[in-house]
Amino acid sequence: MNLPGPIADALLRGSTVVAASPRASRALHLQYADAQRAAGREVWPAPAILDWDAWLRALWQDHAFANPDAPLLLTSLQERALWTRIQHEEAVPVISPESMAALAMEAWSLLSAFNAHPARRTSWDSTLQKQELNDAESFRRWADLFEQECARNQWLSPAQLASALIPLLPSLDLPREICLVGFDRTTPAQRDLLAALQSCSIAVTHFQPDAAAHPAPQSSAPDWLLAPDHRAEIAACAQWIRNQLLANPQARIGVIAPSIADSRGLIDRIFRGVLLPAADIRQPSPLVPWEFSLGQPLAEVPVIRAALLLLHWLAAPLPNDHISWLLLSGFV
Repeated sequence: MNLPGPIADALLRGSTVVAASPRASRALHLQYADAQRAAGREVWPAPAILDWDAWLRALWQDHAFANPDAPLLLTSLQERALWTRIQHEEAVPVISPESMAALAMEAWSLLSAFNAHPARRTSWDSTLQKQELNDAESFRRWADLFEQECARNQWLSPAQLASALIPLLPSLDLPREICLVGFDRTTPAQRDLLAALQSCSIAVTHFQPDAAAHPAPQSSAPDWLLAPDHRAEIAACAQWIRNQLLANPQARIGVIAPSIADSRGLIDRIFRGVLLPAADIRQPSPLVPWEFSLGQPLAEVPVIRAALLLLHWLAAPLPNDHISWLLLSGFV
Protein backbone atom coordinates (compact mmCIF):
# COMPACT_ATOMS: atom_id res chain seq x y z
CA MET A 1 0.00 0.00 0.00
CA ASN A 2 1.39 3.40 -1.00
CA LEU A 3 1.85 6.22 1.45
CA PRO A 4 -1.10 8.65 1.01
CA GLY A 5 -0.14 11.65 -1.10
CA PRO A 6 -0.88 14.36 1.52
CA ILE A 7 1.32 12.56 4.08
CA ALA A 8 4.15 12.08 1.56
CA ASP A 9 3.93 15.76 0.61
CA ALA A 10 3.97 16.79 4.28
CA LEU A 11 7.16 14.78 4.87
CA LEU A 12 8.78 16.41 1.82
CA ARG A 13 7.95 19.82 3.33
CA GLY A 14 9.77 18.87 6.53
CA SER A 15 6.62 18.26 8.53
CA THR A 16 6.46 15.89 11.48
CA VAL A 17 3.73 13.31 11.04
CA VAL A 18 2.04 12.40 14.34
CA ALA A 19 -0.17 9.30 14.29
CA ALA A 20 -2.95 8.64 16.76
CA SER A 21 -1.55 5.25 17.86
CA PRO A 22 1.68 3.21 17.73
CA ARG A 23 0.00 0.79 15.32
CA ALA A 24 -0.87 3.60 12.91
CA SER A 25 2.69 4.90 13.17
CA ARG A 26 4.10 1.45 12.32
CA ALA A 27 1.77 1.18 9.32
CA LEU A 28 2.94 4.57 7.99
CA HIS A 29 6.59 3.56 8.44
CA LEU A 30 5.97 0.38 6.44
CA GLN A 31 4.21 2.30 3.67
CA TYR A 32 7.08 4.78 3.54
CA ALA A 33 9.59 1.94 3.32
CA ASP A 34 7.61 0.31 0.49
CA ALA A 35 7.64 3.62 -1.39
CA GLN A 36 11.42 3.96 -0.95
CA ARG A 37 12.07 0.42 -2.18
CA ALA A 38 9.75 0.97 -5.14
CA ALA A 39 11.88 4.02 -6.01
CA GLY A 40 14.97 1.77 -6.13
CA ARG A 41 16.55 2.91 -2.88
CA GLU A 42 18.31 0.48 -0.56
CA VAL A 43 18.83 2.87 2.36
CA TRP A 44 17.06 6.07 3.40
CA PRO A 45 16.80 8.37 6.43
CA ALA A 46 14.13 7.45 8.95
CA PRO A 47 11.02 9.57 8.32
CA ALA A 48 9.67 11.95 10.95
CA ILE A 49 6.70 9.73 11.79
CA LEU A 50 5.82 9.17 15.46
CA ASP A 51 2.77 8.30 17.49
CA TRP A 52 1.41 10.96 19.86
CA ASP A 53 2.99 9.62 23.06
CA ALA A 54 6.38 9.01 21.43
CA TRP A 55 6.34 12.53 19.99
CA LEU A 56 5.63 14.08 23.39
CA ARG A 57 8.43 12.02 24.97
CA ALA A 58 10.84 13.13 22.23
CA LEU A 59 9.99 16.80 22.87
CA TRP A 60 10.49 16.34 26.60
CA GLN A 61 13.77 14.54 26.03
CA ASP A 62 15.06 17.50 23.99
CA HIS A 63 14.05 19.85 26.80
CA ALA A 64 15.66 17.64 29.47
CA PHE A 65 18.97 17.47 27.56
CA ALA A 66 19.12 21.27 27.41
CA ASN A 67 17.94 21.70 31.02
CA PRO A 68 19.53 19.25 33.48
CA ASP A 69 17.21 20.47 36.26
CA ALA A 70 14.09 19.43 34.35
CA PRO A 71 11.80 17.00 36.21
CA LEU A 72 12.36 13.31 35.60
CA LEU A 73 9.73 11.80 33.30
CA LEU A 74 8.54 8.61 34.96
CA THR A 75 8.16 5.39 33.01
CA SER A 76 4.90 3.47 33.28
CA LEU A 77 6.61 0.93 35.56
CA GLN A 78 7.98 3.65 37.83
CA GLU A 79 4.63 5.41 38.06
CA ARG A 80 2.80 2.20 38.89
CA ALA A 81 5.37 1.42 41.59
CA LEU A 82 4.72 4.85 43.12
CA TRP A 83 0.94 4.34 43.08
CA THR A 84 1.44 0.90 44.65
CA ARG A 85 3.52 2.34 47.46
CA ILE A 86 1.06 5.17 48.13
CA GLN A 87 -2.07 3.03 48.54
CA HIS A 88 -0.52 -0.28 49.57
CA GLU A 89 -1.96 -0.53 53.09
CA GLU A 90 -5.51 0.42 52.07
CA ALA A 91 -5.57 -1.84 49.00
CA VAL A 92 -4.45 -5.07 50.70
CA PRO A 93 -7.79 -5.98 52.37
CA VAL A 94 -9.77 -5.43 49.15
CA ILE A 95 -7.64 -6.29 46.14
CA SER A 96 -4.01 -6.79 45.25
CA PRO A 97 -2.01 -3.54 45.58
CA GLU A 98 -0.77 -3.89 42.00
CA SER A 99 -4.30 -4.09 40.60
CA MET A 100 -5.49 -1.15 42.68
CA ALA A 101 -2.44 0.85 41.60
CA ALA A 102 -3.30 0.16 37.95
CA LEU A 103 -6.84 1.47 38.50
CA ALA A 104 -5.57 4.58 40.29
CA MET A 105 -3.04 5.20 37.53
CA GLU A 106 -5.79 4.92 34.90
CA ALA A 107 -8.01 7.36 36.79
CA TRP A 108 -5.12 9.83 37.09
CA SER A 109 -4.50 9.55 33.34
CA LEU A 110 -8.16 10.29 32.56
CA LEU A 111 -8.18 13.32 34.87
CA SER A 112 -5.05 14.62 33.13
CA ALA A 113 -6.41 14.01 29.63
CA PHE A 114 -9.60 15.94 30.40
CA ASN A 115 -7.97 18.69 32.51
CA ALA A 116 -10.14 17.61 35.44
CA HIS A 117 -7.65 17.88 38.30
CA PRO A 118 -9.33 21.07 39.65
CA ALA A 119 -12.53 19.05 40.08
CA ARG A 120 -10.58 16.44 42.06
CA ARG A 121 -9.54 19.09 44.55
CA THR A 122 -13.13 20.15 45.33
CA SER A 123 -15.83 18.36 47.31
CA TRP A 124 -17.49 15.41 45.64
CA ASP A 125 -21.17 15.41 44.74
CA SER A 126 -23.23 14.77 47.89
CA THR A 127 -25.64 12.57 45.87
CA LEU A 128 -23.04 9.81 45.63
CA GLN A 129 -23.73 6.62 47.53
CA LYS A 130 -21.70 6.11 50.71
CA GLN A 131 -19.44 3.43 49.20
CA GLU A 132 -18.90 5.49 46.04
CA LEU A 133 -18.06 8.52 48.17
CA ASN A 134 -15.59 6.50 50.26
CA ASP A 135 -13.89 5.20 47.10
CA ALA A 136 -13.72 8.69 45.62
CA GLU A 137 -12.27 10.14 48.82
CA SER A 138 -9.68 7.36 48.97
CA PHE A 139 -8.57 8.12 45.43
CA ARG A 140 -8.50 11.85 46.15
CA ARG A 141 -6.20 11.18 49.12
CA TRP A 142 -3.93 8.95 47.04
CA ALA A 143 -3.87 11.51 44.22
CA ASP A 144 -2.84 14.27 46.64
CA LEU A 145 -0.02 12.09 47.98
CA PHE A 146 1.03 11.19 44.42
CA GLU A 147 1.09 14.88 43.48
CA GLN A 148 3.13 15.77 46.56
CA GLU A 149 5.66 12.98 45.93
CA CYS A 150 6.13 14.07 42.33
CA ALA A 151 6.60 17.71 43.35
CA ARG A 152 9.03 16.81 46.16
CA ASN A 153 11.20 14.58 43.96
CA GLN A 154 10.80 16.56 40.72
CA TRP A 155 9.03 13.72 38.92
CA LEU A 156 6.57 14.08 36.06
CA SER A 157 3.76 11.68 35.22
CA PRO A 158 3.53 10.85 31.48
CA ALA A 159 -0.19 11.64 31.66
CA GLN A 160 0.67 15.30 32.36
CA LEU A 161 3.27 15.61 29.62
CA ALA A 162 1.07 17.50 27.15
CA SER A 163 0.23 20.19 29.73
CA ALA A 164 3.84 20.42 30.94
CA LEU A 165 5.12 21.06 27.39
CA ILE A 166 2.86 24.04 26.66
CA PRO A 167 4.98 26.72 28.44
CA LEU A 168 8.16 25.19 27.00
CA LEU A 169 7.19 25.33 23.31
CA PRO A 170 8.98 28.65 22.52
CA SER A 171 12.29 27.12 23.65
CA LEU A 172 11.93 23.84 21.72
CA ASP A 173 13.18 23.06 18.23
CA LEU A 174 9.86 22.46 16.48
CA PRO A 175 9.05 21.78 12.83
CA ARG A 176 7.09 24.35 10.87
CA GLU A 177 4.21 21.94 10.44
CA ILE A 178 2.60 19.08 12.38
CA CYS A 179 0.47 16.64 10.36
CA LEU A 180 -1.98 14.67 12.52
CA VAL A 181 -3.08 11.31 11.12
CA GLY A 182 -5.97 9.19 12.36
CA PHE A 183 -7.28 11.50 15.11
CA ASP A 184 -11.04 11.07 14.99
CA ARG A 185 -11.24 12.90 18.33
CA THR A 186 -8.87 14.74 20.66
CA THR A 187 -8.88 15.21 24.42
CA PRO A 188 -8.93 18.66 26.04
CA ALA A 189 -5.24 18.30 26.98
CA GLN A 190 -4.36 17.49 23.37
CA ARG A 191 -6.43 20.41 22.07
CA ASP A 192 -4.68 22.81 24.46
CA LEU A 193 -1.26 21.69 23.23
CA LEU A 194 -2.28 21.94 19.57
CA ALA A 195 -3.68 25.45 20.16
CA ALA A 196 -0.41 26.45 21.83
CA LEU A 197 1.52 25.12 18.82
CA GLN A 198 -0.59 27.22 16.48
CA SER A 199 0.01 30.29 18.64
CA CYS A 200 3.73 29.67 18.06
CA SER A 201 3.11 29.87 14.28
CA ILE A 202 3.29 26.08 13.85
CA ALA A 203 0.87 24.86 11.19
CA VAL A 204 -1.30 21.96 12.41
CA THR A 205 -2.99 19.94 9.67
CA HIS A 206 -5.29 16.93 9.97
CA PHE A 207 -5.35 14.05 7.52
CA GLN A 208 -8.27 11.65 7.31
CA PRO A 209 -8.39 8.82 4.76
CA ASP A 210 -10.37 9.70 1.65
CA ALA A 211 -13.78 8.09 1.80
CA ALA A 212 -13.67 7.56 -1.95
CA ALA A 213 -10.40 5.64 -1.69
CA HIS A 214 -11.77 3.50 1.15
CA PRO A 215 -15.47 2.93 0.40
CA ALA A 216 -17.58 1.69 3.27
CA PRO A 217 -18.79 -1.88 2.94
CA GLN A 218 -22.40 -2.46 1.97
CA SER A 219 -24.57 -2.67 5.04
CA SER A 220 -26.20 -5.99 5.79
CA ALA A 221 -28.20 -7.51 8.59
CA PRO A 222 -25.98 -8.75 11.46
CA ASP A 223 -25.68 -12.47 12.11
CA TRP A 224 -25.91 -13.61 15.73
CA LEU A 225 -24.24 -16.80 16.92
CA LEU A 226 -24.77 -18.33 20.34
CA ALA A 227 -21.66 -20.06 21.74
CA PRO A 228 -21.64 -22.29 24.82
CA ASP A 229 -18.48 -20.70 26.26
CA HIS A 230 -15.72 -18.17 25.59
CA ARG A 231 -13.42 -20.68 23.89
CA ALA A 232 -16.16 -21.80 21.49
CA GLU A 233 -16.96 -18.18 20.69
CA ILE A 234 -13.35 -17.47 19.71
CA ALA A 235 -13.18 -20.70 17.66
CA ALA A 236 -16.35 -19.74 15.78
CA CYS A 237 -14.90 -16.30 15.10
CA ALA A 238 -11.67 -17.81 13.78
CA GLN A 239 -13.56 -20.22 11.51
CA TRP A 240 -15.67 -17.36 10.13
CA ILE A 241 -12.48 -15.40 9.39
CA ARG A 242 -10.98 -18.43 7.63
CA ASN A 243 -14.06 -18.76 5.42
CA GLN A 244 -13.92 -15.06 4.54
CA LEU A 245 -10.23 -15.26 3.63
CA LEU A 246 -10.71 -18.36 1.52
CA ALA A 247 -13.40 -16.51 -0.44
CA ASN A 248 -11.33 -13.30 -0.68
CA PRO A 249 -7.62 -13.62 0.23
CA GLN A 250 -7.17 -9.82 -0.02
CA ALA A 251 -9.81 -9.08 2.61
CA ARG A 252 -8.81 -7.15 5.74
CA ILE A 253 -10.89 -8.12 8.77
CA GLY A 254 -11.11 -6.41 12.14
CA VAL A 255 -12.07 -8.31 15.27
CA ILE A 256 -13.23 -6.29 18.28
CA ALA A 257 -12.90 -8.08 21.61
CA PRO A 258 -13.60 -6.81 25.14
CA SER A 259 -10.74 -7.15 27.63
CA ILE A 260 -8.38 -8.40 24.96
CA ALA A 261 -5.46 -8.29 27.39
CA ASP A 262 -7.10 -11.06 29.44
CA SER A 263 -7.89 -13.24 26.40
CA ARG A 264 -4.86 -12.58 24.23
CA GLY A 265 -3.17 -15.93 24.83
CA LEU A 266 -6.37 -17.90 24.24
CA ILE A 267 -7.18 -15.95 21.05
CA ASP A 268 -3.66 -16.44 19.74
CA ARG A 269 -3.72 -20.22 20.35
CA ILE A 270 -7.14 -20.75 18.76
CA PHE A 271 -6.35 -18.53 15.78
CA ARG A 272 -3.14 -20.48 15.18
CA GLY A 273 -5.03 -23.77 15.23
CA VAL A 274 -7.71 -22.55 12.79
CA LEU A 275 -5.83 -20.13 10.53
CA LEU A 276 -2.42 -21.89 10.57
CA PRO A 277 -3.35 -25.56 10.98
CA ALA A 278 -0.21 -26.82 9.24
CA ALA A 279 2.24 -24.81 11.36
CA ASP A 280 4.67 -26.92 13.38
CA ILE A 281 4.96 -25.48 16.89
CA ARG A 282 8.43 -27.04 17.19
CA GLN A 283 9.71 -24.80 14.40
CA PRO A 284 10.24 -21.02 14.55
CA SER A 285 6.95 -19.14 14.49
CA PRO A 286 5.73 -18.34 10.97
CA LEU A 287 4.61 -14.88 9.96
CA VAL A 288 1.10 -14.91 11.41
CA PRO A 289 -1.64 -13.24 9.32
CA TRP A 290 -3.02 -11.21 12.24
CA GLU A 291 -1.84 -8.51 14.60
CA PHE A 292 -3.02 -7.44 18.04
CA SER A 293 -3.61 -3.71 18.32
CA LEU A 294 -2.81 -3.92 22.04
CA GLY A 295 0.90 -4.56 22.47
CA GLN A 296 2.09 -7.23 24.87
CA PRO A 297 4.01 -5.87 27.87
CA LEU A 298 7.59 -7.11 27.98
CA ALA A 299 7.03 -8.39 31.53
CA GLU A 300 4.43 -10.84 30.17
CA VAL A 301 6.79 -12.49 27.68
CA PRO A 302 7.34 -15.92 29.30
CA VAL A 303 11.14 -15.87 29.53
CA ILE A 304 11.15 -12.29 30.84
CA ARG A 305 8.36 -13.03 33.30
CA ALA A 306 10.28 -16.05 34.60
CA ALA A 307 13.42 -13.95 35.11
CA LEU A 308 11.49 -11.22 36.94
CA LEU A 309 9.76 -13.75 39.20
CA LEU A 310 13.07 -15.39 40.07
CA LEU A 311 14.59 -12.01 40.94
CA HIS A 312 11.53 -11.13 43.03
CA TRP A 313 11.76 -14.48 44.81
CA LEU A 314 15.25 -13.59 46.02
CA ALA A 315 13.82 -10.70 48.03
CA ALA A 316 10.30 -11.75 49.00
CA PRO A 317 7.91 -14.72 48.94
CA LEU A 318 5.89 -15.46 45.82
CA PRO A 319 2.18 -16.33 45.69
CA ASN A 320 1.43 -20.01 45.09
CA ASP A 321 0.08 -19.42 41.58
CA HIS A 322 3.28 -17.59 40.59
CA ILE A 323 5.43 -20.42 41.95
CA SER A 324 3.33 -22.96 40.09
CA TRP A 325 3.64 -21.04 36.82
CA LEU A 326 7.38 -20.61 37.32
CA LEU A 327 8.03 -24.31 37.96
CA LEU A 328 5.97 -25.33 34.94
CA SER A 329 7.40 -22.70 32.62
CA GLY A 330 10.51 -24.66 31.68
CA PHE A 331 12.79 -21.67 32.32
CA VAL A 332 13.98 -22.65 35.81
